[in-house]
Amino acid sequence: MDMQKIRDNWNAAKPYLKGAAAGLIAGPLFSLYMGWVVTSGNAAGKVEAALVSARASICVARARAASTGKDPSTLDWSARSKLAEKWAVMPGQAGEAEYAVASACAEKLAEPVKEVSSKAEKPS
Repeated sequence: MDMQKIRDNWNAAKPYLKGAAAGLIAGPLFSLYMGWVVTSGNAAGKVEAALVSARASICVARARAASTGKDPSTLDWSARSKLAEKWAVMPGQAGEAEYAVASACAEKLAEPVKEVSSKAEKPS
């Protein structure tokens, strides 16, 4: 093969190779920055947030069932926090309630209870 032809082929392919190299480097960095890649830390954080949300919902249900006649959303902040700390301890859990669960429970208890109609609407 002629050296001039090899040089011409190399010069013709060089922009494509440079673009491919830049894409191999920039692609993963950009996708990590945008959050498109699930890392173990990212996945663990989402699992923890889901567990806190589920446990807070259980806490809210238990606290509202235990508070006879009084809506917890009408309580002041400190009373609502104490109520949440009391019911945020999950069944089978020893010790104190997790702070994140108690905090999320107190926030959910601050929302007023939505009234559900006891009469089922009949289709016409």
